[in-house]
Amino acid sequence: MPGVNLPRNFDPEAYKKSARKFSNMLPTRETCNLSDPKEMFLSMLVAPPGMNGGQQAMPAAYNMLLSEHLWECGAMLQCDNCGYIKAPLKVYVPPAANDPHWMTSPGKWKPVSEVSREKQDPMDAALDGLTNQQQAALFQRLLKKHQDGVL
Repeated sequence: MPGVNLPRNFDPEAYKKSARKFSNMLPTRETCNLSDPKEMFLSMLVAPPGMNGGQQAMPAAYNMLLSEHLWECGAMLQCDNCGYIKAPLKVYVPPAANDPHWMTSPGKWKPVSEVSREKQDPMDAALDGLTNQQQAALFQRLLKKHQDGVL
């Protein structure tokens, strides 16, 4: 029996199909279509306060249903009358390579001012995105190339 609070004409397969976009990435403000009610608030449902054990409490398809529900209840990102968009006060920072495990660490929400101060060199950001094992393997390969005179 379907849930009693589901929208009329609810098609679970359509939500699953829409959610495939996020099968290999987390929904972030940059990867979501902010004009689509299903994705408008999706990035805000990643790593909710108190979350432990992963980035999302529910699958992306269900979170898309929640996002659409919030929109239908009057939540908005942009004022329809004047076009004002309130800038976020905090941004999502995915788990770092030195977190216990990237699949079970939810990441963190940090104040925008704190994150902008932390802006890294892209090379450092790429290295920080690797696990310790991947960094060690990369180091060994680069060391071999250096010893072979390629670098």
